[in-house]
Amino acid sequence: MLNPFHLLAHLAQTEHEDVIHFADLVKKAPFALKKAPGLLKGIWHTFMHDPTQPVGLGLTFEYAVARNPQGAALLYENTRVSYNELNQWANQIAHYFIQQGFQKGDCVALLMENRPEFIACVLGLAKVGIITALINTAQRAEALQYSIQLVEPKAFIVGRELLDAYLESQISNTAPGYVQYYLTDPYAKYTNKQIPADFIALAKAIQKQPTQNPDTTYKIYRKDSCFYIYTSGTTGLPKAGVFSHGRWMKAYGGYGLGTLQLSPKDVLYCTLPLYHGTGIVVCWGAVIAGAAGFALRQKFSATHFWSDARRYRATAIGYVGELCRYLMNQPESAQDQEHLVRKMIGNGLRPALWKKFKQRFGVEEVYELYAASDGNIGFTNVLNFDNTVGLCPVSFAIVKYDVENEQPILNKYGFMQKVSWGDTGLLLGEISDNTPLDGYVKDIQSSS
Repeated sequence: MLNPFHLLAHLAQTEHEDVIHFADLVKKAPFALKKAPGLLKGIWHTFMHDPTQPVGLGLTFEYAVARNPQGAALLYENTRVSYNELNQWANQIAHYFIQQGFQKGDCVALLMENRPEFIACVLGLAKVGIITALINTAQRAEALQYSIQLVEPKAFIVGRELLDAYLESQISNTAPGYVQYYLTDPYAKYTNKQIPADFIALAKAIQKQPTQNPDTTYKIYRKDSCFYIYTSGTTGLPKAGVFSHGRWMKAYGGYGLGTLQLSPKDVLYCTLPLYHGTGIVVCWGAVIAGAAGFALRQKFSATHFWSDARRYRATAIGYVGELCRYLMNQPESAQDQEHLVRKMIGNGLRPALWKKFKQRFGVEEVYELYAASDGNIGFTNVLNFDNTVGLCPVSFAIVKYDVENEQPILNKYGFMQKVSWGDTGLLLGEISDNTPLDGYVKDIQSSS
C-alpha cells in the first residue's frame, strides 16, 4: 500500500522542477478539503469488496435515476433523453433479452457509433448481467470478423451506419450462429437503407416490453463481467479484455465521486469513442456518479467541438491527448473561452500543451489519469496539479527495464530493482482481492 507520509517526505526532499513539493501540497489543502466528502465516498466504493453485495452499472444508474429523474441523461443532436426515459428504454431492452432466454454471463456483441442507442443497449444488457462486447468501429474485414468470433456472442447488434462493414466481414455464406439485430440511426443518412431479411429490428421488437426495473439488477456482483473492451490490435489481432462490474464500481467511485465530482447541474461533452474505456467507463461513469448530463457526438470534430460545448452548455469534457492537440491546432478565436467548461478528464495530455491548453480555453481543472482497460491499477490527478497523472492508492512498483531486450533488469540475486526517484521503468501492479486482474477472453485460435 502506498504510504502517504513516506511520499510527502520524499517530495519535500526533491528538487526536480517537475516534481510536486510539500509546499505545493499545502497550497492545495483548501481544495482538498472541499473535495473530501466526495473523496471519502469514492474510496468506500473503490475498496468495497464484499462478494455478496449487489453492484454494477445498472444499479448505479438506478441510483442516478432516483436522484435526478427528469434531468437530462443524454443529449445528442436535437434530442434530449431524461434519466427516467433512458432507464425505461434500457429496461425494455433488458426484459426483451430475458424473454428471449438470455442470462447473466451471456455475450452480445455491439457494433455502433456514438449515439443514444449505444448507451441504451449497454445499460439494458448490463441490468441483466449480459456482457457487451464493445466492437471497435474502425475494424474491418478479418479483424472485425475475428473480434466477433473471439467472444462467441449469442447475439449481435449492429447500427445501420456500420451494416456494410459488418456484412463485408462475414465472408462465409453459412449462418453466423447467433441472432442478428439492427438499430437505425434516426439522426443520420442511413435511415432508409435496405436491411437484410435475416436481421431483427430491435427498436420494434422491444416496444411492448415492460418499462419497470428488472430484478436481475440486484443479482450482479463484483466478479461478474460487464464489458469486453478490445485492445487496438497494433501488434496483431485485437484481444478482448474483461471489464467487471467490480471495476465499474472502482471507476464510478474513483473518477466520479472522488475526482470529477459532477452534479445534476453539470453536462459532460464526450466525443471519444464509446467502445474504449475512457469514454464508456471514465466519462459515463463520472456522469452517472453525479446524475449529470452526457452529451455525445457521433465522431470527434475539432471545428465543431467548442460550438457543441456551448450548444449543450457543457461544464466538463472528456479527452485524450491527441484531441487536445487537434483543438490547439485550430485557429485562435475570440470565442475560445466563450463556454462553460471548467473541468476535463482523460489521459495523454502532453506537458508541452498542458498549461497552454488551460490558458487558451479557460479550463481550470485537468484530471489526468493513467490506466488501461485490461490492467488492474490506475493513477489519478485528484488534486488538479499540472503535468502529472497523480497518485495511485494501491500497491505498485516501478522497476528497471531493458527496453531493447524487453525484459526487467535483475540484480545479482535475480530480483527486479526499483528505479530511482524520477527515473523511468516498468510499472507493476499488485494483483490482489482488491485489485484483481480480470484478464482476456480466451483466444479462439489457441483453443481450437
